[in-house]
Order: sequence, then structure tokens, then C-alpha cells
Amino acid sequence: MRRNMRPGQERISMKRILQIAGFILLAVILGAWAGGLVMMPRARTQPRYAGPILSPEADQVLRISCFDCHSNEAQYAWFDYMPVAASLVAYDVNQGRRELNFSVWDQYPDDRRARKLKEMREQIEEGEMPPWYYTSLHRDAALTAKGKQVLLAALPSGSPSEK
Repeated sequence: MRRNMRPGQERISMKRILQIAGFILLAVILGAWAGGLVMMPRARTQPRYAGPILSPEADQVLRISCFDCHSNEAQYAWFDYMPVAASLVAYDVNQGRRELNFSVWDQYPDDRRARKLKEMREQIEEGEMPPWYYTSLHRDAALTAKGKQVLLAALPSGSPSEK
């Protein structure tokens, strides 16, 4: 028994203090995550445009490959809520909605819709959308050859005289 200690009393070792500190740190991180300190953009039902964008078949491809970032109907996977991933996903979804939001497609003026359709064609042809880092984790969102063909067939083709 050590000096100046009552029976049953032990000194706390440095190792034990570090274990307790690590546990507290982990609890704080998990609490921040579970407590909603990392806020994901909400999936909203309103406004929700249910009309045609391109064609029924092309709209289905858009829903699968584009709507998670370009609509108010985002569907998040469990790993999208992880603390670091959540901030990246939130940034991408907010940027995507700001650039093009299919949920408010009917509210866009005709000239903006025409410009967005042209940009969609260019980005699909160049393989920029959906981005590789998104489809690497969300495999079902990757454009198949048939999906790409369906979209390109439904999108207006640009003529060389257009700006």
C-alpha cells in the first residue's frame, strides 16, 4: 500500500488520464455530429416541380444522376453525414442548387432554361457531370452509356452559329 493513501484508494496514472481525455474528445465530436452542428442542406418537398423537364425517360435519368445536387429532393447516404464529408456534401449541394435547381425549373425564364439545357449538354458530352468524386461513392448516379444517350437525345443540340 502506498503512503498517505486510504485503503482502496489508488493514484490515477497518466495513461488513464489520456484515456479519459480521449474518451471525452470522442464524445464531443460525436455529440457535434449527432447534435446537428454540421448541417446538411435539407431535402424539401416544396417547391417541387413535377412537370416534364426533357422527356419522361430523360427525366428519370436526371432524377437518378442529378437530383441529389440539383434539386430540393436530395437523398443522402449514411456516410454523407460524417463530420468532414458532411461539410463537403453541404457545399456541393448548395453550389449545385444555386447553379441549377430542377425543383424550381418552371420558375426559370425561357432564356435561362435554354442556357441551362445547352450547358447540360456540354457538361454531359465532356464527362463533367455528374462529377467523378460523387459517382465514386454513389455508383447508381453514374451515367451509363444508355443514360447518356437518352439525355443527349432529349437535349437540344447547339449549332455552330450559337454563342
